[in-house]
Amino acid sequence: MITFGKRTISALCASAVLAALGACGGGGSDSTPTALRVHTLSQSGEAFAKQGVRQEVAAVAEAFGADITSMAWQVEPLGAAKGAVSVGDTSCATADRRTRSIPDSDKSIVTVECRTTVVVADAGSTKAEGPFRVTSSVRLATGESNSESFILNIVR
Repeated sequence: MITFGKRTISALCASAVLAALGACGGGGSDSTPTALRVHTLSQSGEAFAKQGVRQEVAAVAEAFGADITSMAWQVEPLGAAKGAVSVGDTSCATADRRTRSIPDSDKSIVTVECRTTVVVADAGSTKAEGPFRVTSSVRLATGESNSESFILNIVR
């Protein structure tokens, strides 16, 4: 089972905010470049799940000085994988979005947290088995984009 708690996501967000605040330097002119600062997943590397399981996953993206225009999930089978694994909210329509102003700066920090469910099929011809890549993609208004993924191995 993929597990994580609100404390994990909160810690990731707090670390990202501190990094962004430290990078802006405070005061006077703001020459810090606009950029995606953080894009993390609740799971990394490799995870295992049983057929028929609904797994919660989350992605957090944070940008400094640019809006996050989209965030999405996708799943693709790898190698000998068979069956179906799907994502509940592929376009992150229900994502939590926060914008914070930076003191003495004309820029802001935009954070998007997308929680959804990965559904592993366990019946008929769609019964899932094998490795699947689960990917979160994010795009900024500047055109910058990034993808992060993990491997979900489906076992009986």
